[in-house]
Amino acid sequence: MALLWLALMVALLHGVVVTILLLFPVLAAAGWLDKGWFRVVGLGTAGLTIASFALLGGCFLTYWEQALRAGTASAYSGGFLSHYVNKARIPLTDQGALLLFIFMLSLGVIIIALRHRRDGAGRL
Repeated sequence: MALLWLALMVALLHGVVVTILLLFPVLAAAGWLDKGWFRVVGLGTAGLTIASFALLGGCFLTYWEQALRAGTASAYSGGFLSHYVNKARIPLTDQGALLLFIFMLSLGVIIIALRHRRDGAGRL
């Protein structure tokens, strides 16, 4: 039972991370990534996610949650986003979720670069 509660906490944290990543272009366009802790949270979250995919082949939060849920009725396989979005009857594959992440992150980086270029020699 305690492991399921811990899995739920990991899932909630994972939901926050996914929300930040999906809102990355909006945060960039609004200039929020120019501000202190938004920059650390936004870019840090993106960086950790990229590192996780590069080093582990997937998100470490997904692996952690799945390990905590292993052997229970709430166990699932596949990715976090596709699992929970499919529960809402919205078809999304793991590959589609990865492409969505790459697109949103790339769009955010482009927006940051354009804002930096427009504002002159400001900091990135």
